[in-house]
Amino acid sequence: MTILGPILGPILGRPWLRRRNARLLRDAGRAINETGYVSAGGIDHFVTIRGASHDNPVLVFLHGGPGATQTVFATQTLSWEEHVTVVQYDQRGSGKTRHRNGPAADGELSFERLRRDAIDLINALRHKLGVTKVILAASSAGSAFGLQLAASRPDLLHAYVGTDQNAGAESSRITHARTLDMLRRTGSRKGVRVLENMPADPAEWTQAQSGALSRWAIKADPGIPNMITDVIFPAMMTSPLHTMADIREINSGITESMRQLYPELAAFDARAVAPGSASRSSSSRAPPTS
Repeated sequence: MTILGPILGPILGRPWLRRRNARLLRDAGRAINETGYVSAGGIDHFVTIRGASHDNPVLVFLHGGPGATQTVFATQTLSWEEHVTVVQYDQRGSGKTRHRNGPAADGELSFERLRRDAIDLINALRHKLGVTKVILAASSAGSAFGLQLAASRPDLLHAYVGTDQNAGAESSRITHARTLDMLRRTGSRKGVRVLENMPADPAEWTQAQSGALSRWAIKADPGIPNMITDVIFPAMMTSPLHTMADIREINSGITESMRQLYPELAAFDARAVAPGSASRSSSSRAPPTS
């Protein structure tokens, strides 16, 4: 598929696709279906809570990016809601949370601040939903402070699930080596030159170099989706929960969150947070794409 498909399709079909997705959410007839704002860390966070039964366990999802809110994927997690009450929220500096509070309210972004926000939110949800613990799931950049939360507050959790788990420098080195090998085999001289000029230690990569690795990994392997054009953009444009103003804030939030959090992402070491965790996580993780 060319880039015109995932880009033009959602733009041209936005009105119809938003109405269709709104019907899907409405017709699911969930026992729990709440959309609004919950105070955590001193600011209001946009939160969606959906589930088929009050008896199901509660799953709280920490999105990645950083800044790439996953409340835009509400229709794609409908099947989860049969088994767990799904809580999605836009983190500080992201999406509708950023839109409501304004960039000035974000303050300085850090994993520690996002971890504390998540703890406050979980405690509010425990009270609201009448549960003692939740399942915590985290993706990509969110899995960095998600792992920190799990290690520091196991009393709040039934379980921790990391997807596209950020394991640190080891997985980045493996991604670099595999991408470089594919580029050499396909004869991409420019890509080889770019990757060979990157420092051996991923902690020394600049944000631009990390982004370049992601782009070349996508070019080298057609099986790797472009997370922006193939996944996030179509979901943003067709989400019935998000206006164009919200979408602009998502884009701004991704840029600013990555600017502030990249140094921590580059230096992250899962073994230091939770010894043994890196060896159990995927070794094929690509670096952040935004």
